[in-house]
Amino acid sequence: MKRKELTPDWPWAKKAPYALGTQCGEWVYVAGQVAFGPDGEIVGGDDMEAQSDQVFANIRGVLELAGASMDDVMKVTVFMVDPSQYDGYGRARSRAFGQTRPASTLIPVEKLIRPGLLVEVEAYAIVGAGRD
Repeated sequence: MKRKELTPDWPWAKKAPYALGTQCGEWVYVAGQVAFGPDGEIVGGDDMEAQSDQVFANIRGVLELAGASMDDVMKVTVFMVDPSQYDGYGRARSRAFGQTRPASTLIPVEKLIRPGLLVEVEAYAIVGAGRD
């Protein structure tokens, strides 16, 4: 098995000094994703739900490069600046995963990489795990 880097065709992702995802066999590791749109600007302003929707869209984009889907996600780790805004995140998470319920850890943090970011999510998936 060889390690494969997964980098979507987003202008900001091409400049990142790390892989947005890696794959080895069926395992996919998605680096922490924040609410950056394709241009690298924050999507959603100070709206936790809108930022979370973008975060999950970014995760989906990395997973697709590995032939995986949100149904294949086994675990997420969430870093949140203000856990009192969890409800907005929870609504976006429910839309992103539907009936799939990956294991989850939430870690409150003081700040993220750029001012204005509210949430970061990393994901671990197994290609095909969510399919019958």
